[in-house]
Amino acid sequence: MTNHQHATSTRARSVAGVALLVVVALAGCGSVDTGAGEAAQVGSQRLTTETVLAQTTDVVGLAAAAGVPAANPSDINRAQVSAFVEQQLTAIVADELNVAVTNSDVDRFLAKVAEQNGVTRAVFENQVAVQPGSWVTPSNLPTFARTFLQQQAIAQKLAPTGTTAQRNAALDSAISKASVTNSVTVSPRYGTWDAASARVIDPANDLSAPPRLTSPTITSQPTAPPQG
Repeated sequence: MTNHQHATSTRARSVAGVALLVVVALAGCGSVDTGAGEAAQVGSQRLTTETVLAQTTDVVGLAAAAGVPAANPSDINRAQVSAFVEQQLTAIVADELNVAVTNSDVDRFLAKVAEQNGVTRAVFENQVAVQPGSWVTPSNLPTFARTFLQQQAIAQKLAPTGTTAQRNAALDSAISKASVTNSVTVSPRYGTWDAASARVIDPANDLSAPPRLTSPTITSQPTAPPQG
């Protein structure tokens, strides 16, 4: 599971312009197989297009504030949907295996990785949000981290004596099976759920598919201060 600055008026225009692109990316699409206004559904859990739009707009704003080159809003949208599906399926598998991750576990983990990256947690949250490919909003980072910790525990429980590759394969298999038994649907505007790779892909361009969820980290550090 993974950038840089501007003047105020230019930044505001940039955020507004990319936010408009996000709306266009959401609106310029055909029919959906989820309910009206739904981006994805896993069992009874739903992700609305409104939430996707809000998350992508947050990422765009943080990127503009940090001077990070604007990403394709469609790619950010797809990353939000893919993360949601993976988070829901991981929670299902964790429940089945009696794997528990507490809020304290999440807080300790995020404090540790922020320290390892040499920044405060607030700065870390904003910098993770603009990392290409992950685009995890600050509000969703605790859930993202919880899912990562759950996956580590699940892999260890399924293959306690296995190699890293064997544990990862066991985890992937469990998530894939959960996606079959828990009815995953994704609006075609965002792509297609691929059970084999456990992610949302764009059938027309698999290179645009977001990476699998990994430990939150930062590969480069923008110098802009955290947003209030």
